[in-house]
Amino acid sequence: IGLNRPAPRLLREVPMSTATVTHDTLALAAAENLSIAQLPTWYDVDTVAELDRLRVQLSLHQNGQAIHTRKFLTLPSPFGRGARGEGGEGGKA
Repeated sequence: IGLNRPAPRLLREVPMSTATVTHDTLALAAAENLSIAQLPTWYDVDTVAELDRLRVQLSLHQNGQAIHTRKFLTLPSPFGRGARGEGGEGGKA
């Protein structure tokens, strides 16, 4: 989900990882009068392994896409483990 402005109901009220998540999200977005554009389906990033997969895929394709995601992955994490995967204080994850 990419947003130009906050739409907290989309993340609070739509049950994620369900068979109806897309339908439910689109219905709520319409009810909130949000404009919708659907991109090709990719994969979820819900685990450290999936984050590592995303990091690898982005490193293989330096094509100017996902610039905000790339920037985010360079930021330090407030949880003691860097977004890039560096261990922090006590950081095994």
